[in-house]
Amino acid sequence: MLNDVMYVLRTIEETTQEAPCKKKVQKIVYLIENSDGHLGYKYGIHLYGPYSAALDQEITRLLWNEQLEIISPNGMSHTLNRKDKTEFSLSDHNKKTSIDKIIQKYAKQTPSELELLTTTLYVMQNISIQEFDILKWVKEIKGTKYSDKEIQDAAKKLKNDTDIIKRIA
Repeated sequence: MLNDVMYVLRTIEETTQEAPCKKKVQKIVYLIENSDGHLGYKYGIHLYGPYSAALDQEITRLLWNEQLEIISPNGMSHTLNRKDKTEFSLSDHNKKTSIDKIIQKYAKQTPSELELLTTTLYVMQNISIQEFDILKWVKEIKGTKYSDKEIQDAAKKLKNDTDIIKRIA
């Protein structure tokens, strides 16, 4: 799984032209898990939306192995800089295609946008796909951080994403 994480980090970095923060990696991997690119991480709900303790442990292992370093350019985010520039690749072509698709679609979104999107997806998968319920439960989890329109737009975007919608219904 370490190679998978390094592949995801490299691909996000190549797509956005910057190293991703931990929050963005958590959210992108959650979207990957909900497409055809399963990496094997289990998620629960957390303060900033879906969170995988196992993924966080993998990132910590990469830090200990000195393959990554954390840089906090603004003192708030934890940017994951790849010290190991090895070109990690995936042997499973279908998994690679799925991962690449999700990263191309979502990596340029901000961590906050991804937080809303993945929290909405979590609600749609685990509670309800009814618009009223989605709005109610995302607000229950996130409070007033996002407007009704932002939540509705996130739900609409997910419902229109053919790579993810098959996992919701």
